[in-house]
Amino acid sequence: MIVYRTVEGELLVRAVAGEDDQILGLSGVEVAWSPDADSIATASGSRLDITDPSGSRSHSMEDGSVLTALSWSPDGATLAAVELLDPPQNGRVVLIDTNSLNVRSVPGLDEVLIGTKLDWSSDGTQLVLSGFIRGHRGGGIFIGDITGGGFRQIVQGTGYESFDVSPTGDRIAYAVVGESSSDGPICTDGAWKVHVVGTDGDEPTRVTSGEGFESSPVWSPDGEWLAFGRDRPLEGDSGPCGAFSWDSLSIWATRPDGADPHLLVEGTGDVRAWLPEGLS
Repeated sequence: MIVYRTVEGELLVRAVAGEDDQILGLSGVEVAWSPDADSIATASGSRLDITDPSGSRSHSMEDGSVLTALSWSPDGATLAAVELLDPPQNGRVVLIDTNSLNVRSVPGLDEVLIGTKLDWSSDGTQLVLSGFIRGHRGGGIFIGDITGGGFRQIVQGTGYESFDVSPTGDRIAYAVVGESSSDGPICTDGAWKVHVVGTDGDEPTRVTSGEGFESSPVWSPDGEWLAFGRDRPLEGDSGPCGAFSWDSLSIWATRPDGADPHLLVEGTGDVRAWLPEGLS
């Protein structure tokens, strides 16, 4: 089952088999399920909420800093997030104890200019981040150790705003938004499509090839499927990459090699998470 957010900001659950939605009764810009599916973390601005069978608990960051890119550790004991400080383009990776909600920074992972997504390696020792890191040329996808030591770049470019690490930890699915130049965006072949690359930085392969924009890939827990968002370009748009409306974004699933693509939810919102039990 997947969690998705409607254009009104409501969080819903939809089974891949196409059953009716389940309303969570929660809202949040950032959403992350715990590995055992018993808890869900949401963040809106500086406020973090964790809801589980025992109730809910919340934490507000100091000085109005904003939390983005929530991600649970494989053992469920820690949440990783990007804390965006004031002024903008001044952020850091923080680790949050899911019981006490104590927050700590990670040495060497405090030079985040922009962080759009975080994910853990399967063994819980590394974090993968998409965004911009001070000292690295351009944006891209980076890997850093939670004990510190800085990031190393896996994919270079400014267009990899959404990604997800496979359950085995050796592959990363990501969406290519397009390249940037001084004259604006460049829509190369494969722009607005989902690709997969190894964590060792090997040659990426393109997974999706449907009409329109395809983004926000999320692995199923068994690694057998990828859920992603798809939208059609707006008619009559003459921009270099076209334009689209998130209001009509549909959610699809496909095999990691691009086989068996099929529609899950039509025209509703964007993929936020996949429940840990995976595809039934």
